Amino acid sequence: MVDGLFFFLTVMWVSEFLFFRGKSKQEPGDLKENKSFHSILACTVLSITSCVLLHQIGWTLFDLSILSSLGVVLYSLGIGLRYWSMFVLRDHFSRHVHVTATMELVSHGPYRLMRHPLYTGLFLCVLGISIYLGTIIGILLSVVIMAHVLKKRMVIEEKMLTATLPKQYEEWKQKRWILLPWVY
Repeated sequence: MVDGLFFFLTVMWVSEFLFFRGKSKQEPGDLKENKSFHSILACTVLSITSCVLLHQIGWTLFDLSILSSLGVVLYSLGIGLRYWSMFVLRDHFSRHVHVTATMELVSHGPYRLMRHPLYTGLFLCVLGISIYLGTIIGILLSVVIMAHVLKKRMVIEEKMLTATLPKQYEEWKQKRWILLPWVY
């Protein structure tokens, strides 16, 4: 049953790219921002591929059904948070950071508590897959790689928002956690 749910969740996550294409940017973006998007994509693929390969060869494999279930729960929470965030953003959603002086900061849904729920969701997805596949090295690799690239992306995004909406963004961010409410 857990395997079937994992497969269903994977279809849901991949479907995100069909349901939420994101608006296309009309002007060329910041080079660092574009590179950070591709870094996140590459690291997501690298993390998941590494975990799958480590699982297949049985290296440092643990086999506890409770951990597989925990992985599926984290994976589903990540997907749910990503869908919820994109739904709340609606037409403002973009896979690239696009900031304008006339934009309104979203303050409802997951954005009521978090500044970067989409990144939290992505982190939970990758962590959930790593735990589900049960490789300790894969989990450590995924956590380190994803934390690093997501942190870089958040710094770039927050600098862009601060430069464009200094007073508004400063007030807005003071009322929200970065990634996890009551933790960070």
